[in-house]
Amino acid sequence: HYYSFAFLDAERIRSIACNNVNYDEVQDILWEFLPVIAETMSGSKLYRDELFTGTPKTFDNTIDKLWNDSSMAAWTTQCQACNYWNIASAEHDLLKMLGKKGVSCAKCGRLINPREGGWVHANPGKQSEFVGYHIPQPIHPVHFESEDNWRDLLNKMHLYPTSKFWNECLGESYDSATKL
Repeated sequence: HYYSFAFLDAERIRSIACNNVNYDEVQDILWEFLPVIAETMSGSKLYRDELFTGTPKTFDNTIDKLWNDSSMAAWTTQCQACNYWNIASAEHDLLKMLGKKGVSCAKCGRLINPREGGWVHANPGKQSEFVGYHIPQPIHPVHFESEDNWRDLLNKMHLYPTSKFWNECLGESYDSATKL
């Protein structure tokens, strides 16, 4: 059975029993609801899996708390020209990797192929207990392997408010003077 928890309150969810929970748009679910929702798996004899997905907004929502508790994996691609390791997160190289024609090396500017990269965990000790992956649009083949989609992505960088571009396209939390 599939249940959309985003529209259920904590009282109505208590009667549901399941083996796994997929929290979509978890940034909009109150932090204190997560243990109540997780209890729906307490009677499972198979397994108890939780999958958290969504789009970060500010630095004070549920998905950002979950991210900080995770292994915090970022996609990392080595440049074949200069050997620099490009880390696809805003705190590292992601903005510099947005080249005119595709994903570019943050150091030398040459095009790189994200398909040749891999995950690097900022908190490797958390991999066995709570793995987390950051998947920004620029490293996804749907965007970097299509000239039209890449051009659209670059246009959004100029058309969208900064916070919307960071949240929706880069998959990054962004705080500004006003809250969304």
